[in-house]
Amino acid sequence: MKSLIAHLGTDTFNRIRIGIGRPGGGMKVSDYVLSTFGKDEQPMIDESVERSVSACVAWLDSTFLEVMNNYNGA
Repeated sequence: MKSLIAHLGTDTFNRIRIGIGRPGGGMKVSDYVLSTFGKDEQPMIDESVERSVSACVAWLDSTFLEVMNNYNGA
């Protein structure tokens, strides 16, 4: 993200984010994010990627606000 923001010269742009949850047991967030996914997590990852692709496709025909309203919390 830092590289993208530096290249664009702004941090004001629309983006689709995928939630990661929170690490347990005092694990640092950076270690949690960069750790290898477990096999039991793969279905959730696949679903998140599919929803992200669907949101990107919807964004082609809708405003970003409409896409956010349709996909956030669903």
